[in-house]
Amino acid sequence: MSTSNTRSPTKTDTSIPRRPLLWMAAALVFTLPPFFDSLAIWIPWLFLLSLALKFWMEPRGYRLRSVVLKLLFVAAAFTTVFISYGSVRGVEAAISLLVVLMSLKILEAHTAREFRVMVLIGWMLCLCGFFLSQDFTTALCLLIAFALLVVALVQFHRGASPGAVWPPVGTTCKLLLQASPLVVLFFFLFPRINAGLQFELRPFRAANTGFSDRLSPGRIAALANSAEIAFRAEFPGSSTRPSGPMYWRGIVMWHCNGMEWRAPYAPRDIAGTAGLPVQFPNAKEIQQRITLAPHGARWMFALDRPIKAVRGAMLARGDYLSSVLPIRKSRQYEVVSSDSSGNEITAEERAEALEVPASISPAVRDLAHSWMVQNPEPRGIVNSALQFFRTQGFSYSLTPGEYNDLEEFLFRRRVGFCEHYATSFATLMRLA
Repeated sequence: MSTSNTRSPTKTDTSIPRRPLLWMAAALVFTLPPFFDSLAIWIPWLFLLSLALKFWMEPRGYRLRSVVLKLLFVAAAFTTVFISYGSVRGVEAAISLLVVLMSLKILEAHTAREFRVMVLIGWMLCLCGFFLSQDFTTALCLLIAFALLVVALVQFHRGASPGAVWPPVGTTCKLLLQASPLVVLFFFLFPRINAGLQFELRPFRAANTGFSDRLSPGRIAALANSAEIAFRAEFPGSSTRPSGPMYWRGIVMWHCNGMEWRAPYAPRDIAGTAGLPVQFPNAKEIQQRITLAPHGARWMFALDRPIKAVRGAMLARGDYLSSVLPIRKSRQYEVVSSDSSGNEITAEERAEALEVPASISPAVRDLAHSWMVQNPEPRGIVNSALQFFRTQGFSYSLTPGEYNDLEEFLFRRRVGFCEHYATSFATLMRLA
């Protein structure tokens, strides 16, 4: 009678070692900076919460196991993203869905396969970060995130042997150094296709008619040549129609990066907008009925300056109307504006309005400083700047070419459309 020995099948890993999980968590934190500026504010905070919950759940053996609960969370994710953006189409909505689903995956993951999937999704998030922002700080954060994800993967395959914390870092550095010549080669030799593609990664908040929440060279020039109607305005009662030129306030952009300006994604409400008008004594009130074309963003036009929020919108910091939901179809509303110059800005607002990006070149800083030396008075600085633009060979063109470097515009090309002059002048005034 013969006997045979049978082996039980090897069990799949049921937990993720702590060290790889720590490396991966650190990497995912570095993917967050572009999300805070560009996505709905709850998206990155949900991401951070899921990471914190993972470290609380893992030692206790808790996991997101129920299929029904997972499906409910996925449905809630799609619904919440749709409410936040008015659609699940577009770059920002798609990235938000990816971040939310990654948050759920973090709570669910407990096997080796799922850890590798999370690393792959982490690399996808690094790529998505460049769709939202391409400044130097973002690039540095995403490079660190990419490297830390490699460290996490190396650490995971090395196991949890004692003293094995820094060797994965060394291995990652070697891998990156070996890959760097190929990266440099692709950077210089890989073709950059500027035309002919039918597929466009268009930001969700880019305007179909009117401007978007970002101002950079070339965007206003394209808008100036557009025949699309941005909005229509009526003045109920002939006595309310103002005489002379009318200035329409759409969106206020606080943050600058040289030639590019942008507005915060989640504008802050200001006092006096909970159904009550901001009071300006002895100010003339002007009533308007606006029919706004759909543009996918949240800003709403009003004659400068609106003093009361309309239904479904708030009066945001900077005295402009911001819709609660993105404007995806034509919208009509009535708003009351005042011809008053408004209140003084707060100390916090003044500090934010004078922020200067670190990327400004020394030559541009020296130019602004020279005006301060000539005449430290604000009016004198403004006059020096205007004199510079009038006497240094600047010219106006609807087709100045594609460039967005402030130093190149001020000292070499000196050809631009209105946004070149507006963005450069505002940045120079901040420097001065």
